[in-house]
Amino acid sequence: DAALVSLIQKGDRVFPQDRAEIESLRERSLNLVEQMEKMMAGNGGRGAFPFTIPRRYQNLPRLLGRATVQLEFESIPPVIVELDGYSSPLSCGTFLHQVIGGAFGGAEIAQAKNDFFIKVVPRPSSPHARPPVEIRVDGDVSPIYGESLDHAGLADLQPALPMTAYGSLAYSPLEGDFETGVSDDSSLFIFTLDPRSDAARSRNLLNGQVSVFAYAREGKEGLQRLRAGDRIVRITVLEGLERFVDI
Repeated sequence: DAALVSLIQKGDRVFPQDRAEIESLRERSLNLVEQMEKMMAGNGGRGAFPFTIPRRYQNLPRLLGRATVQLEFESIPPVIVELDGYSSPLSCGTFLHQVIGGAFGGAEIAQAKNDFFIKVVPRPSSPHARPPVEIRVDGDVSPIYGESLDHAGLADLQPALPMTAYGSLAYSPLEGDFETGVSDDSSLFIFTLDPRSDAARSRNLLNGQVSVFAYAREGKEGLQRLRAGDRIVRITVLEGLERFVDI
């Protein structure tokens, strides 16, 4: 819309007073994505799942729709997170598999580079194959599996869930190994990019490279106060567990 175009035309000249407008536009964009996904699924989001996951991944847990979870930390108020199984069903499924297995209870924040990301290393949970990178292009129905947008020749397109949205959750692939999946320790990354920062501009190259599968809806303001050594107390599924299929 006109407000978004105005901010884009400013390029790097984004001023402090624009931050609230940027965050508002991001929220509106994510809400629009949610509405479009419900339309694709039909019946207000309660219809059939809109695409078929490739057969080679049928042994992986998945989330067929949306779910809401609450992250409780020792040092900040709870953060409410929306899982988007329409964009990344296998990454969401892996996350819920870890949550139900207790992998995040007491999990420590291993790294906190607060203008970029927070890295959480979960405790071991029941074993399963790791998911591939899955990235849904904005406007497409189903995600691309096993390769980044750059590798797929789609570097000019935008993912439906951008890494640069403040409070995005993602798994990171092994270096150059998009088909086999996430990093060896299945680390979870929570991105805390300030869109005005040099980090945001220089790391936009990672957009479309990692499996973003969720974003913070409430309480994300506290994320930048987290430090290495802080712990997650627990993660609770608030809504959508009936859409989770464990394998």
